[in-house]
Amino acid sequence: MSKVIEIQEQIQNTLRTEVRNVMKSESEAIKKVLEDLKKAGPSNISHIEELKTEIKGVQYENNELRTQITEMIKTVSQLNVNLNVLDQTMREANIEIYGLPELKNENLIAIVIKLASVVSYKLQDSDILKCIRVPNSRLHPHSVVVKLCSVRCRNDFYAAIIRYNKSRPDDRLNTTVLGFGGRKVPVYVTEHRSPLNKS
Repeated sequence: MSKVIEIQEQIQNTLRTEVRNVMKSESEAIKKVLEDLKKAGPSNISHIEELKTEIKGVQYENNELRTQITEMIKTVSQLNVNLNVLDQTMREANIEIYGLPELKNENLIAIVIKLASVVSYKLQDSDILKCIRVPNSRLHPHSVVVKLCSVRCRNDFYAAIIRYNKSRPDDRLNTTVLGFGGRKVPVYVTEHRSPLNKS
């Protein structure tokens, strides 16, 4: 998603730069012609008329370019909105889990099923379509994204986690109840939001 925003900004910046360059070069050419006309005197009236026509043409092209740029910016913005909606729709059956310790040869599906068991939700192996660590330099351990078989399954599982945490305000979901050794670290589960919706 961030790549789309970056491309949108590059297109907008390139279009602005191109329009400025065209206007600047045309303006400089017109100034030069006007200076030449001043030097030449009033004998070049027909040349002045040609210059007026040229100026009108440049102004028309300038207005056309501005209109096109405005339309392109609207189109890119709408595409960005559509892409975000599509991105979020593709994530609607997902949850994201933060705080799970990273282990060598870990079995993420077994860990997620254990988490479901802890919160009293019956989750089958077949309910999990995909379960991966998300590489993210800002977070360690890396979060885990779980794609479930349906939005309903995701909603029910997520509701069970919320109920569990509400019923144990002093001992919410954590690494100890999930069977991990070491210090007790909170485990957070959220909807898997698109980057734009996270910000």
